Amino acid sequence: MLMRVRMIDRILCVFMLALFMMPHIAHSQEGLLELSLEELLNVVVGASKREEAVKDSPAVVTVITEKEIKDFGANTLFDILQRAPSIQMLSSNLWIQNLTSMRGDLDQHLDTRVLLLINGRPVRDGMMGGINFAVYTNFPIDIIERVEVIRGPGSVLYGTNAFDGVINIVTKKIKEDTEFSASTGVGSFGAARETVNLLYDKQNISLNTALMYFDEKGWKFEAKDLTGASNSTNYSEENFGVFGNYSYNFNEGKTDIILNSFYSDYSVSHFGIVPNWTHAGKTIGRKYFNDLELAHKISDDWAVHTNLTMNANPWSTYTNIENNEDFLDWIYEAYAQGTLFEKVNLIAGGLVEDRTLTKVESGSSFSDTYFQRNYTGYTQVDYKPLEKLKLIAGTQFVKPYRIDGKFIVRVGGIYNFDKKFGTKLLYGEAYRAPYPAEQYMAISSLVGNPSLKPEQIATVDWQLFYTAQKVDASITFFRSRYTDIITRTTALPASYSNGGGYEIEGVELEGKVNIADNLYALGSFMYKDEKDNLMYSPDLMVKFGLSYMTDFGLNVGLFNSIFSEPRANSAAVHNPSAHTVDLVDFNMTYKLPVKADLEWNVYVQNLLDQEYDFVEFNRKTMITTLPQQSGRAIYTKLTVKF
Repeated sequence: MLMRVRMIDRILCVFMLALFMMPHIAHSQEGLLELSLEELLNVVVGASKREEAVKDSPAVVTVITEKEIKDFGANTLFDILQRAPSIQMLSSNLWIQNLTSMRGDLDQHLDTRVLLLINGRPVRDGMMGGINFAVYTNFPIDIIERVEVIRGPGSVLYGTNAFDGVINIVTKKIKEDTEFSASTGVGSFGAARETVNLLYDKQNISLNTALMYFDEKGWKFEAKDLTGASNSTNYSEENFGVFGNYSYNFNEGKTDIILNSFYSDYSVSHFGIVPNWTHAGKTIGRKYFNDLELAHKISDDWAVHTNLTMNANPWSTYTNIENNEDFLDWIYEAYAQGTLFEKVNLIAGGLVEDRTLTKVESGSSFSDTYFQRNYTGYTQVDYKPLEKLKLIAGTQFVKPYRIDGKFIVRVGGIYNFDKKFGTKLLYGEAYRAPYPAEQYMAISSLVGNPSLKPEQIATVDWQLFYTAQKVDASITFFRSRYTDIITRTTALPASYSNGGGYEIEGVELEGKVNIADNLYALGSFMYKDEKDNLMYSPDLMVKFGLSYMTDFGLNVGLFNSIFSEPRANSAAVHNPSAHTVDLVDFNMTYKLPVKADLEWNVYVQNLLDQEYDFVEFNRKTMITTLPQQSGRAIYTKLTVKF
């Protein structure tokens, strides 16, 4: 323990020294560095529902750029997010590649504490609140321009699930042109991957659409179940996803009609409901996301947005038991934003969310259909009393179905010492409303609790940042206090209740630098301390990557993610223990010297062939560990562009 503390102290000292030396480093290399990190990382939308500089946004933000995605490679959004600071992407026994553990928060196997956005619009499922693997594994990543990772509460603007943070997927756009690309690839474990992308913009019509198909026969999973019985199965998946962004501009450029649409069809193995080998099988289903927006400029300073958002995720778990539910989530939202006075910006809006279970069949998890309606109103204002100082204040009133209404707040200040150095001090609150599965579930082993209250969080962030043409770096200290946590009882039949709470505090370091014209590096570090020792997540994660572009069209990237050993659960030890894991990915892209615009890519996951087992954190007492990914896997593809 003492050695770990000393190591952390040394890293902090080195990082702080480097942070304050960066102006001199950047100045000494101005002749070598041409690409501006400010151009790559300057804009974020998700923090305030409008474009603003990252350093001026009221949140702790990391932008994963299109260049970084291409440099370090990925098959899925899940792979991309695994490289993000303070994030560990995980699977549970039933929901594979479904969970974002942010800042060490790991309390349940559903992805209910990080809100996913597609071009700023919320992706939720109305029944369980956290079935997101269809987005993590099936969203066509070739259409992504950037991914905004916003750490800290975001419920003031986005409502439930924006608890630990928000992840906003921003897709590509072009101006007055047409682009088309297609790729085909193969890989380990019988993998096949096909993609098609089309971007079109002519006059006042724009469409950006992409599809992805991925089929993998599966890597072999050998383990013992809760009884100690040995068995094996193949983890396989067959996934199809298509995304489209369509817009029409009219009324002399003042009005836009925008449709964002994502559809996914999936069949993915799981490791068992208990897990028990008699329950292992596949989850088969579909994911629908559609958002229709009318955006109208009232003046140069003011705009009004109205949105109709639909989320649906009909699925079935095919095992020795079978669940069949069709549920639908509608969001009706309107908001206005603009400049009140010369130095005051305002956003104000409200929404109604309807959750409906439309069909119940034999074997369903519910005894009857349901309908819920939730109401929300919000506002946020920022004010610059001084050129170097920005103040932010916001509040949201939320009235979940059959639950008393509540106000939550966001306040903060941002001060820029000069054009490069600045600091943020932020306080934010958020909530996570109970979902129908937690309220109305009705099976022999699990029943819902209609009296549940929302989970709550309050977080303080203090950040010191440095942003220059060639260097971007920050250090952030955070403390989060969780209350009214929704937990599941252990006695059968199990049920849900509001438990107590816990506190997590920690430090995050991250930096990006263009070392030379063709050499780019980035890295991050997180250490967290959870005082009540309830979390199973690692206390320490370190990530760093290096990419190099040659003069003859070869781009090589290497990325390393290190997660320290998680805390063990109380289950009988049958399977391999979870230990510190060192995940190295290698990526190579070569632009072939032919007439056609043709690229060849090789992507290697888990280059060191590490065994990656993680503690079973959902039931906690059934089995010790579950596998998180295969050993070394190699994928290759050819991409043609027109």
